[in-house]
Amino acid sequence: MLLPLLLAATTAHPLDALTSAEHWAVREALRSDKRFEGGLRVASQELREPPKAEVLAWTSGKPFRREAKVVLSRGLQTIEAIVDVAARRVIAWHEVKGFASFVESE
Repeated sequence: MLLPLLLAATTAHPLDALTSAEHWAVREALRSDKRFEGGLRVASQELREPPKAEVLAWTSGKPFRREAKVVLSRGLQTIEAIVDVAARRVIAWHEVKGFASFVESE
């Protein structure tokens, strides 16, 4: 499948911020996951940095892992999800107890 190569091709370095295309891929992954229910809102979304060893071993032109850390909120409930950007799949999902994220009202 060419999708991982296309997504990686839009970034030059493993620590580059998520691109617009990657943000859309994360959105698609979340919406296709059965745990993403009505009322959940995205509080934040950012690059989940790959392990240091992978970054140090990386050379220009070599494909690299891209994952996003997403904080979701519903009332006082806060959930952290990890998304494999290239596969457009949620790979981790857990509730963060004792923490309420802020989501600005529309």
